[in-house]
Amino acid sequence: MKTEMLRKSLIFGGLLIVTGYGLQGRQSTRDKSTGRRLAFRILALCDTVDEEATKAGFRTTNSSRAHFGCTSFEASDGEKLFASDGEFRSPEEAKRYLDWRVARSSKILTQGIKTDSKGRPVGYRAEVLLTSDQKDSAVMWTNGAMFYQIIAKSLPDAEELEKR
Repeated sequence: MKTEMLRKSLIFGGLLIVTGYGLQGRQSTRDKSTGRRLAFRILALCDTVDEEATKAGFRTTNSSRAHFGCTSFEASDGEKLFASDGEFRSPEEAKRYLDWRVARSSKILTQGIKTDSKGRPVGYRAEVLLTSDQKDSAVMWTNGAMFYQIIAKSLPDAEELEKR
């Protein structure tokens, strides 16, 4: 029950952040077609299970499987993005899942420490190309026991959504 309330609060907070509420004046990626800051529109909310990760032994909190919340977005430049997140039982398990996902990518673009707005380390982060045709990229990171991932054809759009 407490986890469900937290998830709903996070979704509501995410809606405020993604829509740009309170972010006026902040520098960000510009929509190439209009020259304005990118806006993201939520297309769908869902839950998903990573069956391969479940078979590999990963489990998220309060689940017997690797279970993630997900959101489909459309950016104002027309790009589609897919974001997912899940809470693992420990920061070490979230890092192990991140490493597993990175190892399954076709190319690692960057990999290192994830910092908060004050420069303090909070987890790990990677940017990868998911497929050998290099059409889909992903930004993924941990923050404590949480794992986050944004998949998009446009890496700059994914990075902009990550900032929000």
